Amino acid sequence: MKAPERYWQLLRLTMQGQRRVEELPPCRHCLETQCLGADAVPSDAVVQRQLQTLMQTAEEMVSVLAEGCLRCYISYEIDRTCRDLFSRFSAAAGLTCLEDLLALVLMDTDPLHQRPTTPSLADDPTPSGKVLRTFDPDKAQLNTWTKRVVMSDGNLNHYLREHGIYLDSDWNLLNSLSETKLHQLLTDNGQASAASLQRDTAILQSYHDVYRRDRLVSRTQASVASRRRCSPPSPEQLERMVQQIQQTWLGKADGWQVQQITADGILTQLTAWAQLMRRSRHPPTLSLDNPDYYQLAETAQSPGDADDAQSDQQQFLQDYRQALVEAMDAAIALTLTHRVASFNQRRKPPKAAEFLEGLHRSVCRKESMGAIAPHLGLTAQYQVTRLLNLKALRADIRRELQHRLRHRIGQLAQDYVEVSTMDQTLDHVLDAALDAELERIIGEAETESFNAYGTSRSLLSQRLCHYLTRRSAPL
Repeated sequence: MKAPERYWQLLRLTMQGQRRVEELPPCRHCLETQCLGADAVPSDAVVQRQLQTLMQTAEEMVSVLAEGCLRCYISYEIDRTCRDLFSRFSAAAGLTCLEDLLALVLMDTDPLHQRPTTPSLADDPTPSGKVLRTFDPDKAQLNTWTKRVVMSDGNLNHYLREHGIYLDSDWNLLNSLSETKLHQLLTDNGQASAASLQRDTAILQSYHDVYRRDRLVSRTQASVASRRRCSPPSPEQLERMVQQIQQTWLGKADGWQVQQITADGILTQLTAWAQLMRRSRHPPTLSLDNPDYYQLAETAQSPGDADDAQSDQQQFLQDYRQALVEAMDAAIALTLTHRVASFNQRRKPPKAAEFLEGLHRSVCRKESMGAIAPHLGLTAQYQVTRLLNLKALRADIRRELQHRLRHRIGQLAQDYVEVSTMDQTLDHVLDAALDAELERIIGEAETESFNAYGTSRSLLSQRLCHYLTRRSAPL
């Protein structure tokens, strides 16, 4: 037992949003009299099991104090989880204040139920309440379980997604990995010999054919409430992948030995690819499969099961949002590269530098065309309007975005729709939905351009500004 004071000190936020430690002497007395022996100091696991037993079986006063001890411990673990998230992503994702994260999940203010308005444990909606209701000491340690509940909290995940942080499972990432993207990742990391690319393609195809197909079948057969996050491939699935590779590639492999493919080798390769995918994202993503966070088998009870009733839709929206941002960034980069090349081919001004500076001032600083003109050596507002030609620029970006995003959405849909339904009807539905979405995105950008003093920022403006700042700052 490392820090017994954690069982009688509650971490909470004040009304001003400041972190505060509040000591609870009754909880200390309960811990010392009920759990701590005179001869030896028990482990945290033993103490937590004893407290849970007291909470469930002892008389009311002792039960409340035992619950309070556990809530104090849980408050420290919530704080630790938020601190780790903040230290990992604050710089890359623009998280400015640890308390912003804590305010979403550190909500326990009355652990001893002294106020009549405090809900009972059965009705407690806070993360602490969820931990206590679902914790099973036979399946997890309390610190591990608390982290899992916090990381699956809907409010916290929504906040993180707004800052570009996606808490994906490795196996969900790999479900959406295409052969083209895999080859790009391996090439960028110097792992792209012809033989290795063919072998890696075979492994990825077998993963999709076995694991992803099994996942689709389980989604259709299970009730919505019983669906869970993607779990690691089972030994049986890995062996089926080995068999498929051997049957498909025996005699066709060029420069690699089919017989040397093993289940352990496939698992190692898949895990390595997931890490490559994470490092390639901006900001990098955090793995739900990291043993520092989750040391539980997926067969253990999950506090997110209630949330998993909506997990399919939420997961698709997460994946779609990531795909949209990536496709938009690529479309912006290509469109502006072509625009700059066109300017550089001209013999007379304006040149690309003036175009980029004007675009930066308009999109990032939200300056009016009239205010931009003097900085570009122009005399009138219409000259800046003609130089930037935002309407044509948005149209070019839209065309490129539609081309890139259409293919990506088709890949994503395979993870959420049965393969047998992936026909022309679905293609028409996706096309119509994509057209409507692009109309909305471009429409927001156009509306924003007419209101130079508005505070809202369209997604297109955000990504344009992101590209311009990275490409040419300082202008």
